[in-house]
Amino acid sequence: MVLSTTQTRHHLITKTVQVRKSIDDVLQAADRAEPKLRRELIAALEGLRVPGLADMIAAGAIAAATEAIASTVISPATYLAVTEAALNATIAAAMPEAAKFKIAFNEPNRRAIKWAEQNIAVNIVGVPPASAQAINDALVESLRRGIHPRVTAAHIDHLMGLQPNHVKAVNRLYFSSLQDGVTVEHARKIADRKAAKLIRYRAESIARTESINAANMGQQLVWETALDLGLLPEGTRKIWVATFDDRLCKICAVLDGTTIEIRESFAVNYEATGFKVTGDKITVTGVKPMKNPSMTKQPTAHIQCRCTSILEPL
Repeated sequence: MVLSTTQTRHHLITKTVQVRKSIDDVLQAADRAEPKLRRELIAALEGLRVPGLADMIAAGAIAAATEAIASTVISPATYLAVTEAALNATIAAAMPEAAKFKIAFNEPNRRAIKWAEQNIAVNIVGVPPASAQAINDALVESLRRGIHPRVTAAHIDHLMGLQPNHVKAVNRLYFSSLQDGVTVEHARKIADRKAAKLIRYRAESIARTESINAANMGQQLVWETALDLGLLPEGTRKIWVATFDDRLCKICAVLDGTTIEIRESFAVNYEATGFKVTGDKITVTGVKPMKNPSMTKQPTAHIQCRCTSILEPL
């Protein structure tokens, strides 16, 4: 039994050149912003450090070290650099959209800055509790093995910007290398290379997600301004548009073609248990509730989401 389809999707997207260009503007703005955002994110993640960590370990202050790790955040200056990099995507997407409605850019720009300050870089503001616990486990294991406090502190510092599962992977590699008989210094170099690779991967994932998210919100802010100025009629609707390829996910397959009013938020609360793409149509054959449903005014729906939205052609 077919539960949902998007048979009119490509008809809507290709109805006018203007609609196609709306999608391209967002994606191009995201593409331009991503490299700088990725560099800033890598610097932020690599810069997470705990002052005095080696001294705390040497003094046996494990509880204090764990508390310091759990409360670690990126510096205000670094956070500002990340925010500004993502803000570029918001503004780059907003400018051509504002031109379509002959809107002075100062109002969308003000809204864009406010949104960016409140929303950008939320994924890296600190060390998540699960990561802190995994790092704490590495701390305890290092002490149990009699590894020098400064060596232990150097190893832990390289784990600060990683997600919990990545921390555990680096720890496994570090301690298995020691079991294989390599020196502590060599084991740390092996673990450091792994950690650096995973930090780059995390930064790339966040950068792509945040740049598209920011670009989509730039478009959203212009639409809201156009509504406020009466340049768009109340009730004008927007459509969620997914990317049709072999990377289409079970969340976006359900969302594709969803149409709501501009000021409303999309409900990200179901994922497909089965779907099929045939030409210009997605056929969803089953759905189930998501474990962590959410609401969003614009795509993205998840890390590395590549969706955008368009105005419903009048």
